[in-house]
Amino acid sequence: MPNQIKTLCLILVLLLGVILAQQVINSPSPSKAKARFFKFDTQQIASFQINNFTLGQLFKKDKEGAWLIKEVTNNLTDSIKTPTKTPQNKLPNQFQQANSTSVAKALAYLTSLTNPEVISDQRAKAELYKINSHSLHIVLYDKKGAVLDKIYIGKDGPNPMTSFLKKPDSNKVYLARQNFRLLFFRNFDDWLLKP
Repeated sequence: MPNQIKTLCLILVLLLGVILAQQVINSPSPSKAKARFFKFDTQQIASFQINNFTLGQLFKKDKEGAWLIKEVTNNLTDSIKTPTKTPQNKLPNQFQQANSTSVAKALAYLTSLTNPEVISDQRAKAELYKINSHSLHIVLYDKKGAVLDKIYIGKDGPNPMTSFLKKPDSNKVYLARQNFRLLFFRNFDDWLLKP
């Protein structure tokens, strides 16, 4: 009887050893772990601006945490002499109530981005992916108005649910498994809270 117990204990110890070894082998290495693309705490975001070729949309949280929006001109608009749909003198100066659910969802997709695939690390290649100073880009701000981060969004990726991204301080172009153009490239009215 004691030999059977010793044998069972030995088998149990070996089984546990094999299970632990498999967990160590199969666990992701630190380089493969899901690293966040944005290095700041997403709770710091108090406002953000979406800029496209002619107009920008500035979003900010009110005291209750709801999102507000107003149209603003961006630096590109000042250098372009062609009129836009909404001339500068007709832009509303007041913030309007945005659809907070839609805004929060789009922002959550962006800030939860992990490990996008690096497509290129050459600055000259960015233009191939339609990433330049005229591209759709998003600037994230903290409560004091300091820039937390900025991201350029290029053309759609190889399939309709992907997009190319680039940070201005890096030469790397990334392929994200989310179509951020679809999420953020909207008309002003599409962001508004509907009655």
